[in-house]
Amino acid sequence: MNFKHIGKYLIAGAIIIIYMLCIIKLGSNKYDIKNVFPFYNIDSGWTVTENGESREIESLFKASIGLVNKHDSVTITTTIPDVSEIVSPCISFKTILSTADVYLDGELIYSYGHNTEDKGLMVNKSYHYVPLSSSDSGKTISIVITGTENSAFSSFSNVYVGNISDVYNKYIQVHKIPFIIGFFLCIFALVLLVLSTYLISSSHKDYSIIFSSIISFLLGAYILGYNDVIILISDRLRLGTVLEYITLLYMPAAIIGFIITDNIGFNTVVTRFFLAVNVILPTIFLILHYTNICHICNFVSIFHLLAMIEGFASLCQFILVIIRKKKDKKKQINIENRSFIHSYSGDVLAIGLMIFIATATYEILIFNYQKYFSPTGDRFSVSVLTIGAIIFVMSLFLNFFFHNIDHYNSKALFSKLENIAYTDELTSLANRALSEKVLENLEKTNANYAIISIDLDQLKLINDNYGHTCGDRYISNFARIIDEVFINSTISARIGGDEFLIALKDADEWECSSLLSKFETALIKESEASDEFTYKASYGFAIHKSKDKNIGSHEVYMLADKRMYDMKQEHHLNYDKEGEIENA
Repeated sequence: MNFKHIGKYLIAGAIIIIYMLCIIKLGSNKYDIKNVFPFYNIDSGWTVTENGESREIESLFKASIGLVNKHDSVTITTTIPDVSEIVSPCISFKTILSTADVYLDGELIYSYGHNTEDKGLMVNKSYHYVPLSSSDSGKTISIVITGTENSAFSSFSNVYVGNISDVYNKYIQVHKIPFIIGFFLCIFALVLLVLSTYLISSSHKDYSIIFSSIISFLLGAYILGYNDVIILISDRLRLGTVLEYITLLYMPAAIIGFIITDNIGFNTVVTRFFLAVNVILPTIFLILHYTNICHICNFVSIFHLLAMIEGFASLCQFILVIIRKKKDKKKQINIENRSFIHSYSGDVLAIGLMIFIATATYEILIFNYQKYFSPTGDRFSVSVLTIGAIIFVMSLFLNFFFHNIDHYNSKALFSKLENIAYTDELTSLANRALSEKVLENLEKTNANYAIISIDLDQLKLINDNYGHTCGDRYISNFARIIDEVFINSTISARIGGDEFLIALKDADEWECSSLLSKFETALIKESEASDEFTYKASYGFAIHKSKDKNIGSHEVYMLADKRMYDMKQEHHLNYDKEGEIENA
């Protein structure tokens, strides 16, 4: 690895570090809004009632209630603290896949989710703001939470008492970093989508940018949905809940689609199979959900298992791709189709994707452990996954940035290589290889075209008498005349030592004759101006018309070459006669 590529990695690392520092700065307490009124996070002093049995707990955060399934109810009871100095006091908490009933001194004052459950719909997660009165201090409040799905929840949320605006601000401050990152990713997705319209329409044909946009949006929307940002800033509870599941389920398909189209060595049968599975299964889950056969939340465990398998398979494939790259460190270039394998621009992406897979795997393991096995239940934050997501999306951007740099560098390199591969070194005209490609393309289009075969006379005589250096100068000057006369030709090529080929698209006999007449005139003028050479040539042309579908470009060239040969024979006879006259 040279210093140029080390510099790329340093730039990538610097951009990610700067962005993370900005996130940390914005997420610090410096920008928090201070509470106007007394504020309580009630964690102690609760009594929990399950299955008719009550017990006092030291901490709501550490309360062990086990896994709450469908129709299981848990009641928590405490005494309301002093709210006499609070304007518009409320008690607030969060529920997931559950109904909620709040009782004040035994009287029902709030209820949520029963109508939705009666309709057979999935009860959305929600933040509840239950109004209190300034005179409610010291009263007993009971919150009854009933699961509406199997494995609905296994822990309690924080319970706040305070001014309703202070409580709302508290939730916003807690979710500030997910808010910033989620909206950044969604905006970044829009930028990538705009860029994709250019890249797809250009010669680059980079379809991976679309998947980059989709991934960025899905990650951003998932972070906003999972961290409750959507339901906090709007009243669209169903949107916030369902969006969390939809983005989660379709995220693997977007990632697999990206690594297939980005040509980093993952376009395999196994990868395409995983892509099909990750498109079909979520679609089936959504159909089952919206037909109320089975709610989408019940498929999370299946998704986690599939994601773990795919994550392990992807990491194994990455290792194999890296090993294969190390064995072939040279950049491979295919001149025929202009495809390039970039050894370094994809490395940043590979690292970012591996970090994201690792963080996602960690989150899945911790989530399931806390929900099903931990005594404190599913009190869970996606902070690690959020960090992995932002690193991955930044790696997408850096991959796109470096990929385009490599693309334009490769494009310049391709032009140089193409010039070497398809240009005659002596004359700077096209060579035989390019002329064959052009004739092949003309044959495919079945267009009207003309082919002129030209042979430089007396080259052998000059080479034998004056040497090949003089002969090369003779050829070079002759080629310059061809290039000047046939400037609008489809191709002007040197296909042999003294053999030249001209192809003219949409040319007829009159145009060919006119050009050859100019060519003859140019040869005479060049001969008169030269003290060294007399330029003479033999030529012949043939016309192909679009109606001649059974005649290929090779046959047209052979006819032109035959006519050139006939003229050359005449010239030889004239040269012989001139020699006899000189010797007489």
